[in-house]
Amino acid sequence: MINENELKGKTKTEVLKLLGTPFKGAITNVWTYKKGSSNELETEITVYFDPENGKVLLTDCETV
Repeated sequence: MINENELKGKTKTEVLKLLGTPFKGAITNVWTYKKGSSNELETEITVYFDPENGKVLLTDCETV
């Protein structure tokens, strides 16, 4: 699993290479990914991009 430190400061192109196409938000500055994990739990990763320079500002990870 990718952690927040690995994503911080990356461009949209770099995030696409690491995580692939987002589940939603591909044309906005907030991208959401859904990743399956063990025991049928699902992890949702939200990536927030700086609108001025297009680099990752922060990420949020939630297991559902």
